[in-house]
Amino acid sequence: MTNTTLENSQVLPFDKIGRIVVRWNELHFILRTLFISAMQTDLDTASAILSQAPSDQAQRKIIKAVIKSKIEDEGILSENKKIFSEIDALSGERNNFIHGLWFSLPEEGIAVPSRHGDRRKKFQNVDNDADNLLEKISNTQTRVFELEKKIQTFWRTPKTR
Repeated sequence: MTNTTLENSQVLPFDKIGRIVVRWNELHFILRTLFISAMQTDLDTASAILSQAPSDQAQRKIIKAVIKSKIEDEGILSENKKIFSEIDALSGERNNFIHGLWFSLPEEGIAVPSRHGDRRKKFQNVDNDADNLLEKISNTQTRVFELEKKIQTFWRTPKTR
Protein backbone atom coordinates (compact mmCIF):
# COMPACT_ATOMS: atom_id res chain seq x y z
CA MET A 1 0.00 0.00 0.00
CA THR A 2 1.42 3.37 -0.95
CA ASN A 3 0.44 6.78 0.37
CA THR A 4 -1.75 7.40 -2.68
CA THR A 5 -3.16 3.93 -3.39
CA LEU A 6 -5.37 1.79 -1.21
CA GLU A 7 -5.47 -1.96 -1.56
CA ASN A 8 -8.98 -2.96 -2.60
CA SER A 9 -8.90 -5.80 -0.07
CA GLN A 10 -8.67 -3.24 2.75
CA VAL A 11 -11.44 -0.84 1.66
CA LEU A 12 -14.87 -1.01 3.27
CA PRO A 13 -17.86 1.10 2.22
CA PHE A 14 -19.28 3.01 5.22
CA ASP A 15 -22.72 1.53 4.78
CA LYS A 16 -21.43 -1.99 5.51
CA ILE A 17 -20.52 -1.05 9.07
CA GLY A 18 -23.99 0.40 9.54
CA ARG A 19 -25.63 -2.69 8.04
CA ILE A 20 -23.69 -4.91 10.45
CA VAL A 21 -24.92 -2.79 13.38
CA VAL A 22 -28.54 -2.93 12.20
CA ARG A 23 -28.49 -6.65 11.40
CA TRP A 24 -26.91 -7.44 14.79
CA ASN A 25 -29.58 -5.42 16.58
CA GLU A 26 -32.26 -7.25 14.61
CA LEU A 27 -30.74 -10.55 15.73
CA HIS A 28 -30.92 -9.45 19.36
CA PHE A 29 -34.54 -8.41 18.96
CA ILE A 30 -35.31 -11.83 17.49
CA LEU A 31 -33.54 -13.40 20.49
CA ARG A 32 -35.88 -11.36 22.68
CA THR A 33 -38.86 -13.03 20.95
CA LEU A 34 -37.21 -16.38 21.66
CA PHE A 35 -37.03 -15.38 25.32
CA ILE A 36 -40.70 -14.35 25.25
CA SER A 37 -41.69 -17.77 23.90
CA ALA A 38 -39.57 -19.67 26.42
CA MET A 39 -40.86 -17.60 29.35
CA GLN A 40 -44.40 -17.45 28.00
CA THR A 41 -44.46 -13.74 28.72
CA ASP A 42 -44.92 -10.48 26.83
CA LEU A 43 -42.51 -8.04 25.20
CA ASP A 44 -42.68 -5.47 28.00
CA THR A 45 -41.82 -8.04 30.68
CA ALA A 46 -39.07 -9.57 28.56
CA SER A 47 -37.62 -6.13 27.86
CA ALA A 48 -37.75 -5.19 31.55
CA ILE A 49 -35.76 -8.31 32.45
CA LEU A 50 -33.24 -8.30 29.61
CA SER A 51 -32.56 -4.56 29.78
CA GLN A 52 -31.02 -5.14 33.22
CA ALA A 53 -28.23 -7.22 31.67
CA PRO A 54 -25.05 -5.18 31.19
CA SER A 55 -24.23 -6.49 27.69
CA ASP A 56 -25.49 -8.43 24.68
CA GLN A 57 -23.48 -11.40 25.90
CA ALA A 58 -25.16 -11.29 29.32
CA GLN A 59 -28.58 -11.14 27.65
CA ARG A 60 -27.71 -14.17 25.55
CA LYS A 61 -26.64 -16.08 28.66
CA ILE A 62 -29.96 -15.29 30.34
CA ILE A 63 -31.99 -16.36 27.29
CA LYS A 64 -29.99 -19.56 26.89
CA ALA A 65 -30.35 -20.41 30.61
CA VAL A 66 -34.11 -19.77 30.59
CA ILE A 67 -34.60 -22.06 27.61
CA LYS A 68 -32.50 -24.74 29.29
CA SER A 69 -34.55 -24.49 32.50
CA LYS A 70 -38.02 -24.32 30.89
CA ILE A 71 -37.83 -26.62 27.87
CA GLU A 72 -37.67 -30.40 28.22
CA ASP A 73 -37.19 -31.31 24.58
CA GLU A 74 -33.68 -32.61 23.82
CA GLY A 75 -33.87 -31.57 20.15
CA ILE A 76 -34.74 -27.99 21.07
CA LEU A 77 -32.04 -27.90 23.74
CA SER A 78 -29.44 -29.22 21.29
CA GLU A 79 -30.42 -26.65 18.66
CA ASN A 80 -30.42 -23.93 21.32
CA LYS A 81 -26.85 -24.81 22.31
CA LYS A 82 -25.66 -24.81 18.68
CA ILE A 83 -27.30 -21.49 17.84
CA PHE A 84 -25.92 -19.71 20.87
CA SER A 85 -22.42 -21.08 20.16
CA GLU A 86 -22.71 -19.70 16.62
CA ILE A 87 -23.91 -16.34 17.91
CA ASP A 88 -20.98 -16.14 20.32
CA ALA A 89 -18.59 -16.79 17.41
CA LEU A 90 -20.38 -14.20 15.25
CA SER A 91 -20.08 -11.73 18.10
CA GLY A 92 -16.30 -11.85 17.79
CA GLU A 93 -16.49 -11.23 14.05
CA ARG A 94 -18.97 -8.40 14.57
CA ASN A 95 -16.73 -6.84 17.21
CA ASN A 96 -13.82 -6.76 14.77
CA PHE A 97 -15.86 -4.47 12.54
CA ILE A 98 -17.65 -2.41 15.17
CA HIS A 99 -14.83 -1.93 17.66
CA GLY A 100 -11.90 -1.90 15.25
CA LEU A 101 -9.85 1.21 14.58
CA TRP A 102 -10.78 2.64 11.17
CA PHE A 103 -9.58 5.57 9.14
CA SER A 104 -12.40 7.19 7.25
CA LEU A 105 -12.29 8.82 3.88
CA PRO A 106 -15.68 10.59 3.86
CA GLU A 107 -15.27 11.97 0.34
CA GLU A 108 -14.87 8.42 -0.90
CA GLY A 109 -17.52 6.94 1.43
CA ILE A 110 -15.06 4.32 2.65
CA ALA A 111 -13.19 3.23 5.74
CA VAL A 112 -9.81 1.53 5.93
CA PRO A 113 -8.69 -0.53 8.94
CA SER A 114 -5.77 0.95 10.84
CA ARG A 115 -2.43 -0.81 10.56
CA HIS A 116 -2.40 -0.80 14.36
CA GLY A 117 -4.26 -3.11 16.68
CA ASP A 118 -5.08 -6.79 16.60
CA ARG A 119 -8.42 -6.55 14.85
CA ARG A 120 -6.94 -5.62 11.44
CA LYS A 121 -5.17 -8.99 11.28
CA LYS A 122 -8.57 -10.71 11.30
CA PHE A 123 -9.53 -9.40 7.85
CA GLN A 124 -8.63 -11.00 4.54
CA ASN A 125 -10.73 -8.75 2.32
CA VAL A 126 -12.79 -6.40 4.51
CA ASP A 127 -15.62 -5.88 2.02
CA ASN A 128 -16.04 -9.62 1.39
CA ASP A 129 -15.58 -10.36 5.09
CA ALA A 130 -18.38 -7.88 5.87
CA ASP A 131 -20.66 -9.49 3.27
CA ASN A 132 -19.93 -12.93 4.71
CA LEU A 133 -20.70 -11.72 8.23
CA LEU A 134 -23.98 -10.13 7.11
CA GLU A 135 -24.98 -13.40 5.45
CA LYS A 136 -24.09 -15.43 8.57
CA ILE A 137 -26.12 -13.09 10.78
CA SER A 138 -29.12 -13.37 8.42
CA ASN A 139 -28.86 -17.17 8.39
CA THR A 140 -28.68 -17.19 12.18
CA GLN A 141 -31.75 -14.95 12.39
CA THR A 142 -33.65 -17.54 10.33
CA ARG A 143 -32.48 -20.36 12.59
CA VAL A 144 -33.55 -18.44 15.70
CA PHE A 145 -37.03 -17.91 14.16
CA GLU A 146 -37.22 -21.66 13.48
CA LEU A 147 -36.18 -22.42 17.06
CA GLU A 148 -38.81 -20.04 18.37
CA LYS A 149 -41.49 -21.88 16.36
CA LYS A 150 -40.33 -25.16 17.91
CA ILE A 151 -40.56 -23.65 21.39
CA GLN A 152 -44.07 -22.38 20.68
CA THR A 153 -45.03 -25.87 19.47
CA PHE A 154 -43.46 -27.36 22.61
CA TRP A 155 -45.78 -25.27 24.78
CA ARG A 156 -48.87 -26.14 22.68
CA THR A 157 -48.16 -29.89 22.72
CA PRO A 158 -50.00 -31.67 25.55
CA LYS A 159 -47.57 -33.22 28.03
CA THR A 160 -48.03 -36.75 29.29
CA ARG A 161 -46.63 -37.31 32.73
